[in-house]
Amino acid sequence: MKKVLVFDIWSEYGHFKKPYTTTSPLTFSIPSRTALTGIIGAILGIEKGMNNTELNYSKCNMSVRILSPIKKVIINQNLIKTKTAKLMSRMKSVGGRTQIRFEKLKNPRYRIYVEIFQEKLHNKLKTSLIEHLAQYTPCMGLTEDIINFNFIGEFDYREKNGEVLIDSVVSLEGLDTGKLEFESEKEYFVDNYPLEMTQDREVLKYGEIIVERKGKSIKIYDENYIDIDNGEKILWI
Repeated sequence: MKKVLVFDIWSEYGHFKKPYTTTSPLTFSIPSRTALTGIIGAILGIEKGMNNTELNYSKCNMSVRILSPIKKVIINQNLIKTKTAKLMSRMKSVGGRTQIRFEKLKNPRYRIYVEIFQEKLHNKLKTSLIEHLAQYTPCMGLTEDIINFNFIGEFDYREKNGEVLIDSVVSLEGLDTGKLEFESEKEYFVDNYPLEMTQDREVLKYGEIIVERKGKSIKIYDENYIDIDNGEKILWI
C-alpha cells in the first residue's frame, strides 16, 4: 500500500518571490514545488544546494492545500548593503540601506502532502515531524518568516478516477481543462510556478497551478486523483 505523510505549516508572514518582479517583489499564493523541497529539506537536514536533487520528481511526490484564505499585504523593509556595511556599526549613514516594498502573505497556513519513495528517508521525515525536530530552520520563503509545523499523520492512499472535489491545489499539467468545473461562489487564480530546479537554481520546469483563494475544493470530472485514507482527495503537483 502506498503511503503519504501529511503535515501543516504556518507562519505570521511569508513570501515566495515571483521571479519576474525586482524592485517591488510580488509573492506567489502558495509555496511552489521547489519551495516545498526547501522546507522539507530543512527538516531533514539536506544541504540547501541539494534539495532539488534529493527531492526531485524521480524521488518523491508532493502537493499542498490552502488551509486559510490567501491574504496579501505590502510591507516596507530595509535591506542592508552588505558590501558597504560589513560591520553594522560602520554602516554608512547615507546609502547604507535601501528600502524595498515587499508583497507578503499574511498568516499563511498550508497542508503539505509528501510521499518519499526511499523508505529510509520517508521514515526519517516521519520521525522528525512526530518529534517536531528540524535540522535547519524551515522558512516561509524568507529567512525572517520562520515556519511552525504540526504532524497530521501517515496515511495509505489509492489512485482513483472519476468525478471528485479536490482538496489540494490543481496542477494543469496533463489535465483536460474541459473536465474542470468553475463554481460561481469560488475565487480561482492561475499562476505559472517553478516545479523543478538544478543544484544551481536553474529552473528546469514550470507549470500552471490553479488555487482557490479561500482554500475551497476544486471540482474535476473523469480524471485520475489520489484518495487518502483520512478522507482528503488531492492531485500531485
